[in-house]
Amino acid sequence: MATRFVDESTLSTWNSSNSGIASASGGYVSGESPGTSTISGTYDGCVGWANQIVCECGSFQPGTGSSTVNVVQVPAVLKVVNTQTSSYCSGTSCLLEVWYRVLDGSGVPIQIPGMRIAEAVSGTETGNCTGTLQDQGSWNTDSTGTMSGPDYWWWCCDSGCNATYSFNQTFTVDGYSVQVENGSYAGSHNVVTIQCSNGQGTCPSVVPTP
Repeated sequence: MATRFVDESTLSTWNSSNSGIASASGGYVSGESPGTSTISGTYDGCVGWANQIVCECGSFQPGTGSSTVNVVQVPAVLKVVNTQTSSYCSGTSCLLEVWYRVLDGSGVPIQIPGMRIAEAVSGTETGNCTGTLQDQGSWNTDSTGTMSGPDYWWWCCDSGCNATYSFNQTFTVDGYSVQVENGSYAGSHNVVTIQCSNGQGTCPSVVPTP
């Protein structure tokens, strides 16, 4: 996102001490990558008006100024980086473990430890079962920006029961709402589906959904 510093900028000279972090042109500064850069501008006292160059002798005087900008990455996406499944509930159900990594809006990993990933889950049931769901609820990131522990999904079905469970799962990272991404699927939330058939539970299906 570009931020404009001044209006009378078309005839000014703008520079960045590190254009790989922040670029400057025409009064606009755009963040390129995390870090710190010094933005400087020289105003020659003239502005373009009616297709002519008019020298201003009033409030706009020639001069040079500079300012330091700090470019930071804002969490925007949780991307699935690993999954694994195993037998659970004495073999009548399936445990799904999912690891996510935090990315910014350009898809670049935010490699910062200690970011807090939090979830919110709501769900519905169709059928005659009661069961057990355990989910961690919040996690911290390691130095690569990845969950230090997995998100767990399972449902222990009652003996002989038949039911379908559907959950909506959303995430925030340090208070920012984020998208979820898994391969070609991306969306604002996960739709998680689990089925119990005669007391036997399926592995959870977790699909990012718009």
